[in-house]
Amino acid sequence: MSLFVPLEHGVQCELLYHLGGRILTNRLWFVVVAGDPTTADLTAIGSGVRTWATNELVPLLSQDIRFIGTRTYDATVAYPGPQVTLGASVDGGILDDSLSANVAVKASFKTETPPGAFTNWNFIGGIPKSKVDLNTIDPSYASDIRFAYGVLLDVFSLFVYRWEATTAVVDSVPLTTRDHHRIDDIFVRSPYVSQRRTRLNNPA
Repeated sequence: MSLFVPLEHGVQCELLYHLGGRILTNRLWFVVVAGDPTTADLTAIGSGVRTWATNELVPLLSQDIRFIGTRTYDATVAYPGPQVTLGASVDGGILDDSLSANVAVKASFKTETPPGAFTNWNFIGGIPKSKVDLNTIDPSYASDIRFAYGVLLDVFSLFVYRWEATTAVVDSVPLTTRDHHRIDDIFVRSPYVSQRRTRLNNPA
């Protein structure tokens, strides 16, 4: 089976950052409720995520990280399918040095089906040093991250575009089309920082 597993009516959105002279990415999945995504849908989702990140997430990050925009892909076809890149230039809002790019706060997403299951994660880099004691996340900071993602849920839980969790494997069986579920809640489940699984890309 190909490594690419399509998402029906799906869009993948990458948040793009500069940190330490390299590109750091973070990915989210969305569904266009009315059908397969058009360029207008890719633009609208990318714009919405860019606005959310600028207003809600980036202010919680270290001044060392710079949010440089979003890149949305048509997730119904293999790369390089239709995509839209929207630029930004916003530095993290906390005047503190960043932890290593491989040190992250891990956000988990609670889905509608199966009831209360946690599917997918988001590894948030650019964490200020002052928000972590040894390897333990400041509880109030974890709450702030959760609240920021809650705003994203509010923006993308409507009838036009929906933020969802996806998986390409169910019960150890690879799927030909991604399974996907509506996200109902967000948690920073561990009190400890996590190691990012995605490496930094080459310098841009």
